[in-house]
Amino acid sequence: MLFPLLISAFGIIVCIITSFFATNLTKVDQVEKIEATLKNQLLISTILMTPAIFGAGYMTLPDNFLYDINKISLKTEDMNKSW
Repeated sequence: MLFPLLISAFGIIVCIITSFFATNLTKVDQVEKIEATLKNQLLISTILMTPAIFGAGYMTLPDNFLYDINKISLKTEDMNKSW
């Protein structure tokens, strides 16, 4: 239940950290530096978000999922009809 909220929360924190790296540590004063700075931002955000999402999933998602196939109906009359 908290998994989507944690993804958003971790995303905001990672965005702030990534923006700090892009604005304070890498100065873009030439057009040629724009691409390298954007690639660095992508790399930093990926490196930070991957373990954050894994940790959020490990903390909030259950160990296994149990689906009762008998409760699932595939009959066309049970499905929602279009307007």
